[in-house]
Amino acid sequence: MSRTSRLEYAYKGEKHTLREWSKITGITYGTLYSRILDHKWSLEDAFNKPVRKKKSKSDTKNIEMEKETPKIEVISSQIKGPKTKFNLSDDNYYSNEANLVYCSASQFKDFVGFPLRPGCEERALKAISGEYKQENTKALLQGSLLDALWENDDPDYIMERFPDCVSTRGVTKGQLKSEYQQVMDMYQRTLREEKFCAYMSGDKQTIMTGTIEGLDFKIKMDSFIDGKAIVDLKTTKSLDRNLRYYIPDSGERLPFYLAYGYDTQLAIYREIVRQNTGDKLRCYIAAVDKDAHPTCDIIELNNKLLDDALEHVKSHCNHIIMLKKGEIEPIRCERSECDYCRDTHKCQVISSEEFELSDE
Repeated sequence: MSRTSRLEYAYKGEKHTLREWSKITGITYGTLYSRILDHKWSLEDAFNKPVRKKKSKSDTKNIEMEKETPKIEVISSQIKGPKTKFNLSDDNYYSNEANLVYCSASQFKDFVGFPLRPGCEERALKAISGEYKQENTKALLQGSLLDALWENDDPDYIMERFPDCVSTRGVTKGQLKSEYQQVMDMYQRTLREEKFCAYMSGDKQTIMTGTIEGLDFKIKMDSFIDGKAIVDLKTTKSLDRNLRYYIPDSGERLPFYLAYGYDTQLAIYREIVRQNTGDKLRCYIAAVDKDAHPTCDIIELNNKLLDDALEHVKSHCNHIIMLKKGEIEPIRCERSECDYCRDTHKCQVISSEEFELSDE
């Protein structure tokens, strides 16, 4: 693991880590990191020079969010939304019981699918009941690790929360494995970008609940900037704007945020936030790529895209309600890439005509 977050800086008789100095001075960690490590400022200047603020322009397309954006009063342990018999909290958010009561954006995509992966209704229901658990792939762990670093980059916290990412033998014992050290490099790269830090300066992991077409939803946002924006942190293979993902079912070539259904996720977030606050906020993806020399960008999803995605969500809500109530039988996707369908496949006797692939 990078030693940057462990280093202590002595100034006027006090010694603290950069994260601690950020809290003391009121200057964001990203700004201090950039001043001291990138631009080689003295501690005197880094801790005392005021941060230049930008004037917001309400009539411009892009909102300006200062690094000093005050934190909102709602925190993760204070859940906004309609009261239900189930007391949703930070501790039980991912529990089977919570998943039975509420649908999340990821659960919706499990049922319905997204361009790169069709849904599997039977797999989704088995996941809710706890009979099926998705394997922790490298990509999933990398994304979760980056999310956690933006919550708390204390090395002990990271090591304890992600034991599968830590080497247990050899000269690297007790350190992050090389494929996860890459995530630390990505994190440090984002910290050098003041605008990225500004968009990630909102309240972390804020939970809200609401209802769309009779289906109860729960959301947990990476960065919620009250009255301004919803920001979702994502990793991607590359931020090359020419890169497109081929979708076999439709023949389309889509950018990563559409190929993986992130427009659907943010449409759900925006609607649930609107129900709780009355504000229809702008939605952004804070993306960092996995290149050996990572880069990062903030991508705003436009209203038309989000409106269309919300209509897509609404059109499937009643079907999901009936599935979760057991009123209709779930459909198996029977896709070769679905590990659940492969693991539960029953041997069949089929003719060569049935087995042959269609020309379509």
